[in-house]
Amino acid sequence: NHEEKQFSEHKGYLNLFPLFFGYIEKNSQEFNTLLNFIKSSEHIWSQYGLLSLSRQDPYFGDRFNYWTGPIWVNMNFLVLRGLKLYYWDVEGVQQLYKELRGNIVTNMCQNLE
Repeated sequence: NHEEKQFSEHKGYLNLFPLFFGYIEKNSQEFNTLLNFIKSSEHIWSQYGLLSLSRQDPYFGDRFNYWTGPIWVNMNFLVLRGLKLYYWDVEGVQQLYKELRGNIVTNMCQNLE
């Protein structure tokens, strides 16, 4: 039924939107859960940037791989922007920012060669 509204069961970029705009309270359980999700290589962390969909999702890398795995630089930028603008003073955020930024820059430079 399309009239029923429900949350998506898929974990990925959709879960990051509150972080993009500073809508999660610093050091809340939700914030810490989201940071752990971001940092988890079992979910969206990769050496190239954050993946669009969790590796744990049944659709990860499925036939529509464009939407279900690769990184999107614009979404990674929004995560970096959100971390810097709204959460910079939270312990561990600056290190996460530096690691993610490094992964994205390295990936972009390798793909430009």
